[in-house]
Amino acid sequence: MMLTRQDTVNRHAMTSITSMTRSEACRRRAMAATIGGLATTLAAMLAGCGPRAPALAKVSGTVTLDGEPLARGTLTFEATGRRPATARILDGRIIEVTTHRSNDGVPVGHQRIAVFSREEPASGPAQQSQRRGPPATAGFPASMAGRSLLPARYNDSATSGLSATIRPGHNELSLTLTHGPSTGHDPQ
Repeated sequence: MMLTRQDTVNRHAMTSITSMTRSEACRRRAMAATIGGLATTLAAMLAGCGPRAPALAKVSGTVTLDGEPLARGTLTFEATGRRPATARILDGRIIEVTTHRSNDGVPVGHQRIAVFSREEPASGPAQQSQRRGPPATAGFPASMAGRSLLPARYNDSATSGLSATIRPGHNELSLTLTHGPSTGHDPQ
């Protein structure tokens, strides 16, 4: 049997279509496997198979400055490689200790502590006119506008001399601050 030129072209066209179909099928199977793998990974992460957040523990206690309860302020708990926690100080009490959600606590482990407290910012026109230069609140929240009530060393966890080991359960801290030289006190 003798093949004509048209038969050869038709045979070649059929072979190309068949090859393209096989290639397309392989591509589609590979894409489905990739999407399936990504979906499985995402499902595992959502189910909690990924890295777990560190355990948190409740913290309360007191903060004094020169023997008197610190009227207001903020604490920052810092540990290497962990998200910092913050707490409010109100009338010398440590309240609202938060890492991820309001009042959820501090990561368990060794924490360095920084303390911030500022005087109430002046609010009347007489106080504003006595100031020279830009308003104290420019670019800062009102709670950070006043003069610091603490020695600067307390504003940095590396220089405050304050730390605590937070254990599972409830932790009661007593932070004693002074205007005098640092004592290297480690509250527990």
